[in-house]
Amino acid sequence: MGTFGIEFGDPRARCDPALVGGVIRLGDNAEYFQAPIGYWGVDDYRASWAAGLRRIVGGESVACLPVTMGDPKTSNFVEVWTLYRDGDVVHAQNQLIFLGELGHEFDPGAPWRSVGARVTVGEDGEAVSEWTVKITAVEEFLESGDLSG
Repeated sequence: MGTFGIEFGDPRARCDPALVGGVIRLGDNAEYFQAPIGYWGVDDYRASWAAGLRRIVGGESVACLPVTMGDPKTSNFVEVWTLYRDGDVVHAQNQLIFLGELGHEFDPGAPWRSVGARVTVGEDGEAVSEWTVKITAVEEFLESGDLSG
């Protein structure tokens, strides 16, 4: 199940000043993202990630780590890595929160309120892609201080 981490600094990032490349490491896998900078800056993303990780380490069953955050009043969606705790493991799924489909106003300070329960089989009958890491890997990353930039 290996390591866990999320950070900015994707060396493959495009030269677009409105985007910052990042990577989430889940065990032996690395998944890359391009975070738009504008509504949120790098420090806002990091603060949200730290809050989400503290939730999951603290025993909550769900948290999420936004990787694309625009103004909720004008954006169609937010891309997140949703973390589902199941005992001593955490399952991570890359998801889109479609803001127009929510029955409530999206709160950037508590994005986990807008994700559903863990689903492992999609509407098409196929397995939902997810990665699993031990909670200790998340704890170690959080304690490392790597989110401070």
